[in-house]
Amino acid sequence: MANSELHLRIDFSEALNAKKSLLSTKITFLQAIQIIESYFSNRKKELAMKVELKDKIKEINNQISELIHQELPRVTGEETKFGKESVKISKDKNLNKKEKKNRSAIEFELREIKRKLEELDNLR
Repeated sequence: MANSELHLRIDFSEALNAKKSLLSTKITFLQAIQIIESYFSNRKKELAMKVELKDKIKEINNQISELIHQELPRVTGEETKFGKESVKISKDKNLNKKEKKNRSAIEFELREIKRKLEELDNLR
């Protein structure tokens, strides 16, 4: 009995349901394969687009840096070079004094407000 065969008898409706189930499983697998292939195809397209975008960004960055070096003035000390022309810059030293006055006024106001808040807290 090394090679015994086993036979089962199933109804026609059971066989039909089993065949339908098998075919629907095949459909599901084929749809999954299509989705996976579509995913890999889209990933390849995405990668190609990213490489193209990177190259364009690099090109634009180079163009911007060229424009900066050609068009924008370069400040060296008290003299500014704009293209071929040089322009003298007069530094306004009073500007720093004004900024310091504004800062000290703001700081004074902040201290006053904090002092008033402390007084209000102490009234409780």
